[in-house]
Amino acid sequence: LSIDVTSNSGLYVVQIDPVNGTTVFNTVTNSVGATLNGMGYRSTDNFIYGVNPSTYDMQLYRLGSDGVAQALGVPLDIILFNNFYYAGDVTPDGRYLVLLGQGSFMTPKGVLAFVDLDHPLYQVTNVELNPYFPGIYDIAFDPYTGELYGFSTGNSVLVKIDPVTGAVDGSFPPQPQV
Repeated sequence: LSIDVTSNSGLYVVQIDPVNGTTVFNTVTNSVGATLNGMGYRSTDNFIYGVNPSTYDMQLYRLGSDGVAQALGVPLDIILFNNFYYAGDVTPDGRYLVLLGQGSFMTPKGVLAFVDLDHPLYQVTNVELNPYFPGIYDIAFDPYTGELYGFSTGNSVLVKIDPVTGAVDGSFPPQPQV
């Protein structure tokens, strides 16, 4: 999925040539019909879920293999103002789309927003991050352990996030070259 917060996203199949190792991007569509970010693949229904990262139009979308984004509405109780949701992943059990809300300069706190994909109104449960690490633009669950990781560009460090308590462990060695 191509990401640009000002225009519609595109969908591509990315393949690596096994002979020469080159990366090939095959276009499914140049526009899915929405701007998407904070995405994750849900293996229980084979859809990608994501949000429009704008603080004013926080629509949840479901994206199928046809490359068409279907608007599902604004998740119930999501914090709209002073949070930017660029990072996301689906929990290993497929129940929640977990979004990492970046605080703004006015409210410099991060939050994990758990969007219940089984709830008819996509109910959100929020967990505040402590401490807050700036510039986490992607998160991913380890498929084997279920642990949640991200990378703080503000601190140049890999972080491990406890999804239950919101505790952020930034004790990994800094990676300024990343």
